[in-house]
Amino acid sequence: INGLLLEFFNIFYIFIVGFFAFFLLVVAIFPSTGRRIMGKPGESPEFSNFSWFSMMFGVGLGVGLMVFATAEPLGLWGSNPVVISGDVTGQTSAAVESAYRYTFAHYGFSCLVNLCRKRAKFGLLRLYARNAADHQVGFDPIIR
Repeated sequence: INGLLLEFFNIFYIFIVGFFAFFLLVVAIFPSTGRRIMGKPGESPEFSNFSWFSMMFGVGLGVGLMVFATAEPLGLWGSNPVVISGDVTGQTSAAVESAYRYTFAHYGFSCLVNLCRKRAKFGLLRLYARNAADHQVGFDPIIR
């Protein structure tokens, strides 16, 4: 049962992160939503794009990498797709490179996509809040 659950949910997680990455890209590029300023009309942004990216990295991705900087590569050192396919032997010096590569892929892509999705949702929720407890309110301005 454990193997079937992991197989199904691993594929599900990969597809859902890919869907959110595509959705966020469409939202950023689509003219009516990509240029939307999260503030009052005529108000200039409080922070630059670089500042927002830095804050998002520091709050989510930076903390995740600091907390799991040793735990994640050690877990993947013995079991990652390169080891499972038999190209290298787990828990050897040859497996270190693939462990770090998959650690970065895990935190570099999927974590950043999920952080962007959450930050955009709660930013819009705060801006257009009707009911702070209703999380669907966050996507109302995008859907309209």
